[in-house]
Amino acid sequence: MRWLVYLSLVILFLIGISKAIAGPYTSSIHGNTTHGVYRIGLNGTYARGNCAHCHEMHTTPNPFALFANNFNNATLTGPYSQSDDFCFYCHGSPSKQVGGILNYDYSKTFGGATNSTATTILDLFNQASYHDLYDIWNFAQNTFPSFFTALSNPCVACHNPHLVHRSCGKPGGVFDPTQSAISRPTSHDTLWGDNSTERMSNYTGTTLIYQPPMYFNSTNYEPDDASNDRLTQAAKTPDYVSFCTDCHNPYNTIYSHELGRNLKYIDWANEKHGKGAADGTINVHPPFSNASIGKYVLSCLDCHEPHGSPNLFLIRTEVNGKKLRGPITAVTDLGLLCRQCHLDDAAFSGNSLYVNRWCIIHHNELKNCGFTVSNVTDVPYPVTWGCGGCHGTFSTDGCFHCHFHNSTYPDSNGIIRRTF
Repeated sequence: MRWLVYLSLVILFLIGISKAIAGPYTSSIHGNTTHGVYRIGLNGTYARGNCAHCHEMHTTPNPFALFANNFNNATLTGPYSQSDDFCFYCHGSPSKQVGGILNYDYSKTFGGATNSTATTILDLFNQASYHDLYDIWNFAQNTFPSFFTALSNPCVACHNPHLVHRSCGKPGGVFDPTQSAISRPTSHDTLWGDNSTERMSNYTGTTLIYQPPMYFNSTNYEPDDASNDRLTQAAKTPDYVSFCTDCHNPYNTIYSHELGRNLKYIDWANEKHGKGAADGTINVHPPFSNASIGKYVLSCLDCHEPHGSPNLFLIRTEVNGKKLRGPITAVTDLGLLCRQCHLDDAAFSGNSLYVNRWCIIHHNELKNCGFTVSNVTDVPYPVTWGCGGCHGTFSTDGCFHCHFHNSTYPDSNGIIRRTF
């Protein structure tokens, strides 16, 4: 009778394999018979998309029977090499994938920027700022133990390798929002954004609006330059707010080895760039409108790269249809980001000397601004406050001295105002 037990186990095992082969993996980008995994040296031995291109059939010391080590958790910070992360062996250079793999940053793929030099995921992580892989690995195993363990790869926290698709925008192919590349950490076994209920278009109506930013050098919107209809383009964009706040929220403490400190808490339910309403007058560039200021909710990727950036804090190189005027290498440079959507003094006055200054927004007719206007009515700091209290010896700490995630600051009446 014992042989019947063994036979039953073998049959159940084979049934499990057949279901996996016929299931979601074969429709994923890795299991696709046209574009799927195809390791150099095994091409011709196994069909494209076959599991053997990632997993060794017989003896291997690596977890999950991978052909190389999954993750080098001794590497606390970058720069990274291919041996630090299994995914870099194909999504890096030289790639073990036949024909190689090109991966551009979000600014180029979905924003149309032309100034990105990164062409692989490994390149993207080896920039000035990046999602630190050790920090992801450490955080995920403590926060999402249902699927992530000490043997897991950090990339798996946001991507399910057996489900992942390729939702390419320009450049890179036809854009299809149903072909999602991401899985929420709180729902690892499903894709996120492939369903119409998981898009930024769901922020709409009388209380919240998602306005996609401009596509690079175009009158159309992200993510694919196909239309300037707000709802059409928002319906193509995954709900990155829900995706990112699985980790970045008011409750999770996330330590950054790159920065040497805990990250700022993000309370997207109350922040002004999130679901919180503006409480003052601001002026903005198209496609945003002053009439809808209190309703806008932004996508995290309107400003940030998901993998890495040549700018600090993963700031995109192109935001709202235009390249940043320069690199962000210090906190004092962050006005370069803000001016992509917010009118600075140069936009108010037409004088290029006032680029990246917001004196008039804070002080209105203070003569030290260099000009006067009267269309800003609720400036928070009058002339009597002077300059030194905030600016020291007439220097500036940049916008992020007062404006950062979850920040508050007292106005001239001592009222604590949310400043982000």
